[in-house]
Amino acid sequence: GGSSDFSDDVVFWRTILDVLRPDLKIHFLARGGKPQLETRARDIIARDIGHALVAMDSDFDKLLGDKINDRRVLYTHGYSWENDIFPKPMLAILYAHKIRAASPPVAEASELSNKYDEISARMLWPVRADYYALVAKSSVLPRNAPGRVVSRCQTTGYPLILHAELRKLCRQANSDTKPRTLPNLPKLAEPMRYCAGKVYAHIMHLLVTGVLRAFSRNTSLALVHLIDLALLKMPEYLRRMGTDSVAAFHANQAARV
Repeated sequence: GGSSDFSDDVVFWRTILDVLRPDLKIHFLARGGKPQLETRARDIIARDIGHALVAMDSDFDKLLGDKINDRRVLYTHGYSWENDIFPKPMLAILYAHKIRAASPPVAEASELSNKYDEISARMLWPVRADYYALVAKSSVLPRNAPGRVVSRCQTTGYPLILHAELRKLCRQANSDTKPRTLPNLPKLAEPMRYCAGKVYAHIMHLLVTGVLRAFSRNTSLALVHLIDLALLKMPEYLRRMGTDSVAAFHANQAARV
């Protein structure tokens, strides 16, 4: 995906396959958005082209049963590559790097984990609402303006989910779409897995810098730098956390290529 062969999503997939399939020689090319990639994937399958792969974001495809099931088609575990570079165990790795330690102190690691779980619980209904809106050709979570629904709490520094604004977006989505029968959404055990990627990355940035602030650490860390650091640390995460859901998913998928 993407428009540049050096974009973050290309770097993500190059890192995944370099680590998990070092035996393969792969040339990576950015080839547009999801519809274009799906068209290419179906063409590769129809023409039985053996030495081509297509890698793309999952979005809600798993929940909708819309994934293209073929060894040459690779998907992210979460909604997008942003979800996959910030799985919960990665936060401790990034935090440790920021404070120049081998691992976070116990209290700080616990705070990262607990706050992640709290935010995940608060994002459950917005993610469900976004799913139903997307099926109806709309959306609730603003991909290009995540700060509209998640801000930094002025008191604690932690992510603050703006439920009033989210309810406003829900009402707008309802008014913009025609009544229709929507597919049932099963209980989401991992709501953050399906949170729109740009919103998820924004939340993770506020979470990490919030914990840094809570423990009187240096909080100067821009989102773009956190993303760069996560991409840099992906090999460490894949090798150390092989049983974590994201790492295991990509290992299994890469093994089929």
